[in-house]
Amino acid sequence: MTRVLVSGATGKLGAPICAAISAADDLVLAGRVARSLKGDGGFATLYVAIAATEADVVVDVTAPDAGLPHTLATIAAGLPMVLGTTGM
Repeated sequence: MTRVLVSGATGKLGAPICAAISAADDLVLAGRVARSLKGDGGFATLYVAIAATEADVVVDVTAPDAGLPHTLATIAAGLPMVLGTTGM
């Protein structure tokens, strides 16, 4: 099972991505990241989520200003990343 951490989990792309991961037989939703999820079963920042989960991969579908710092944080953690940020 591949454990996937989704950043931008409540957005137009993030919500259906989380649903698809949850429905897949070979994937596990390791965590959802969005500012609105703090204290609501998710993580407010990717940095906290990376430290708190045992994710195998990060999917980032956030805003362009978050794309670069999220990419750098993911690389620093040694995780592969799927970057689906518009405008990068």
